[in-house]
Amino acid sequence: MPFPSRLVTRLSTWLLTAAGLAVLGGCGGQQFSIGETAWTGPAVEASQIAGTHALTVRLPTPGWTVELDGDRRRLGEHQVFLTFVEPNPAFLYPQVIAEHTVLTQVRRDRAIEIFARQLEYGAKPKGPYRPAGRVEPDQIPEN
Repeated sequence: MPFPSRLVTRLSTWLLTAAGLAVLGGCGGQQFSIGETAWTGPAVEASQIAGTHALTVRLPTPGWTVELDGDRRRLGEHQVFLTFVEPNPAFLYPQVIAEHTVLTQVRRDRAIEIFARQLEYGAKPKGPYRPAGRVEPDQIPEN
């Protein structure tokens, strides 16, 4: 017995709607939780390299890593999210200042708001990002 055409139409409409929502849900990007207190870690300095924002931090040992978790556009500006990961405690590191530079994909003619968080080595990414600074396009020195 063949399916009634109305049932087939409803079923195909439901499947197309579900597939569309799945695709749209995947395009939403990462969700970044922002805390209310300010970032108290190392200062993040901005410069520009190849027409984009570059963010530089100076850390107390070379064991630290700085990860660019992503960015999102908000009302004509970009929010940039960084994670600072503490050194692996199983190793010894020289006590020298290590400079880390992260290149973003945000054009230098756009304002950016910087958010940062700190994680222990090996910890799962969690916790809110803290406001770490704001850079207007006319404040950026050229490298």
